[in-house]
Amino acid sequence: MDDRLLHDFAEIASDWFWETDAQHRFTFFSNRISEVIGVPAEFFLGKSRMELLKGSDDQNSWAEHFADLEARRPFRDFTYQAKRPIDNSAFWIRTSGEPVFSKAGNFLGYRGTGLDVTVEVLARAQLEKSNIELKKRNAELLKAKSTIERMAYEDPLTGLKNRRFIEEEFARLVQRNGPSFSVLHSDLDRFKQINDTLGHAAGDQVLRVVANRLLACFPPPATIGRIGGDEFVILIGSSDPILLKEQADAAIRDISQTIVLDETSVEIGTSFGIACKEGTDESLHQLLSRADLALYEAKALGRNRAQLFTPELHNRLIKEKALANDLQNGVKNDEFEVWYQPQINARSGALSGVEALMRWNSPSRGLVLPEHFMSKAESLGIMPEIDGSILRKSLAFVTQLAKGGSILPRLSINVSFDRLTEGHIVEEVQALWKDRSTQLSFELVETVTFDGTMSAIIKHNLDRLRDIGVSLEVDDFGTGHASITALLQVEPDSLKIDRSLVASVLVDLKCRRLVTHVIAMAEAMNVRVIAEGVETRKQAQCLAELGCQTLQGFYFAPPMPAEDFATYVKNRQDLGLATTIA
Repeated sequence: MDDRLLHDFAEIASDWFWETDAQHRFTFFSNRISEVIGVPAEFFLGKSRMELLKGSDDQNSWAEHFADLEARRPFRDFTYQAKRPIDNSAFWIRTSGEPVFSKAGNFLGYRGTGLDVTVEVLARAQLEKSNIELKKRNAELLKAKSTIERMAYEDPLTGLKNRRFIEEEFARLVQRNGPSFSVLHSDLDRFKQINDTLGHAAGDQVLRVVANRLLACFPPPATIGRIGGDEFVILIGSSDPILLKEQADAAIRDISQTIVLDETSVEIGTSFGIACKEGTDESLHQLLSRADLALYEAKALGRNRAQLFTPELHNRLIKEKALANDLQNGVKNDEFEVWYQPQINARSGALSGVEALMRWNSPSRGLVLPEHFMSKAESLGIMPEIDGSILRKSLAFVTQLAKGGSILPRLSINVSFDRLTEGHIVEEVQALWKDRSTQLSFELVETVTFDGTMSAIIKHNLDRLRDIGVSLEVDDFGTGHASITALLQVEPDSLKIDRSLVASVLVDLKCRRLVTHVIAMAEAMNVRVIAEGVETRKQAQCLAELGCQTLQGFYFAPPMPAEDFATYVKNRQDLGLATTIA
């Protein structure tokens, strides 16, 4: 090809041609370069590429290029960024070159082509940017998908699995293990007290700590879920009752360890019900029901323990579960009534007060006395609600009597252990006890005074109740429950001699001496004495002679519904009646 033909080809090609000498100075450029860069080709002659066009920050690629030139090696598609002399604007060049040698083998320089690849480079950069953004978007979508899936199957408070996941995992276990797995149902003992006394934030902290302790006690492949409130379910691939009982007992010990909160510390117990899968056709609901029955048994036996479901439990526990359901519905439907039994002054026979007694008027069971449902109500944690209902109704009743001209000297109401641990009890009493013409008295029952010790919250509430004018009574004194130490802690205004002592006071000399000593002790402490369960006139006379100030029992009147008691009070007023004791 002659020089003229080569020149014509160079002028019509999209690439430009160039040549350098042995010092890498440009000696030739085709005119195509001037169209790309905007200056005549002569501008570059006598100058090196490094001098004129180097604008890249990529030092590594330039170092490799310099090494190729120094070694006089051919190079292909070396791409770099340069600046146009006329406006300093950036563009990209791709160049290739071959070393040129004389016939004698002397290095004469390089000859090669150049191409403006700005559009290509920018397009590739945009594509890479789009790919990066796409990857980022895909990562965000995957993260969002993972979050949605986690939210669908995870309890947000504890991070444990939720009921939906437990149900689906149960189906998977059935396929994998057949009947060889078990369900453990657990809830916390007296958790409601933490929410009531320390607040729900503290309760949430406790739930998170318990969840972590459960995870440590039942590692994978066991599955742990929170199915509501303080209830947890564990699916475990074992049907060995001994092993399951040992694991549950170990979990109880761990969970019972002190939990340190932000500003205080608490201790909490837990109970477990355990049910082993017996057949392939059993549903999760059926297995949970059996575990639930075992859990009720654990709580009935004293809480903070694990109980295996056995067929022998079924008949008894199903009745107790029905009782529990009826009780909870009873609270919801306000089925608890107040009956009233008068208290009589042992000297004058005048009406000195009244005790408010709870009765459950169940639609299916009829009128139920407290001894048949209180222990179950306590285990369910609903006694505070029942106590609150009794307080509200009885105070409204005595206020109604007072408006009709019948002012009762004293209203005594039983108050449960759980009720006394509520942080708002004092404020509630203040809000309800508007008419102070009737003295309000709380009878302390159950473990409030059993062991001579008292929790700080109960002592605090009793002191505040006394500050607002509520008097305190110790119930069932003389049965071995209430101790002398407890009396000194409570500092009651009254104590009630238990009906079992009253029943024997005429026939048992030791019993009469005990009653005498109780009355003498009460007098020394300036405490009023009430005798309950007085059934005969002779009992009333004996107790009056021994120094008992107030008497209560069927000899004077049985417990009555509100309407009958209102009539009883009115008749006494109209006729000026006083019960004859002497």
